[in-house]
Amino acid sequence: MKKTTWKLSISIVLVLVSCMNPMLSAKEYHVSKTGSNSNSGSETEPLLTISKAAKLATPGDTITVHEGIYREWVKPIRGGESDTKRIVYRAAPGEKVEIKGSEVITGWEELMDGVWKVTIPNTFFGDYNPAGRLPVTFYKSIEQLPDFRNYSMEGRTYRYFRDTPLYSFGFGLSYTKFRYSNLKFSKGNLDVSETLEVEAEIENIGEYRGDEVVQLYVSRKNTRFRVPIRELKGFTRVFLKKGQKKKISFKLIPKDFSVVNLDGERLLEPGIITISIGGCQPGYNLDKEGLVMKDVSIIGKAKHLE
Repeated sequence: MKKTTWKLSISIVLVLVSCMNPMLSAKEYHVSKTGSNSNSGSETEPLLTISKAAKLATPGDTITVHEGIYREWVKPIRGGESDTKRIVYRAAPGEKVEIKGSEVITGWEELMDGVWKVTIPNTFFGDYNPAGRLPVTFYKSIEQLPDFRNYSMEGRTYRYFRDTPLYSFGFGLSYTKFRYSNLKFSKGNLDVSETLEVEAEIENIGEYRGDEVVQLYVSRKNTRFRVPIRELKGFTRVFLKKGQKKKISFKLIPKDFSVVNLDGERLLEPGIITISIGGCQPGYNLDKEGLVMKDVSIIGKAKHLE
């Protein structure tokens, strides 16, 4: 009887301890630059990336990162359940850890010795695409620009720049991807005094919801004098969920097709106009799905525009 009672007592104690302390099931995953993502994540068999540890960790677990520079995008698939049951990311005591990226996180608050806290928006993890665009051209070097004493516009601004810049006017990054298609005009041939309605479709074919800044540019072919290579004539911000498609439209008036001659007079002239719609200006887009282009003919007699 004593032996049976002793075993029963041990069993009861173990059950009580397990119920009272759920942290007994918590795990600690180690990450090291000498590790491998095929390892178990123990201290002797560490993982290679923080992202791998983030995929394995559940509420209550701790991820200990050892010394080194980690160049990766960490996107946890799970969060903590409460203040007492978090997923803790920490540097190994006494070791220097750096996670390199384009974002600088500030505003850290010290909660206790070695524990810091910061609140960051969901945009940091790519859950939403903010879609900012550059309002100027960033050149690679001053060698790309004409002499300072050259007062012509040739080679200056996105309208007259023929080289490849570091970052073009209208450039912007995205966490998702958009496809443009079905560019249509209300007319194939347009009189110099008529307006033109332009329509295209945009689809979010990426993994995240977000904004896109749709830009419309016009370019002239075979002109009698120097005109801009391209000109922005319209833009709009569009929000699309993952997999969503929308139609976008613009209305171009005669002034949008006009040019300024060497005497400073604004003219409406017949000719071929190339219209481009996309998430950037034409000429620098490497992704063919991010831009659609089509020509329209301007007919009739040239005339001055007041």
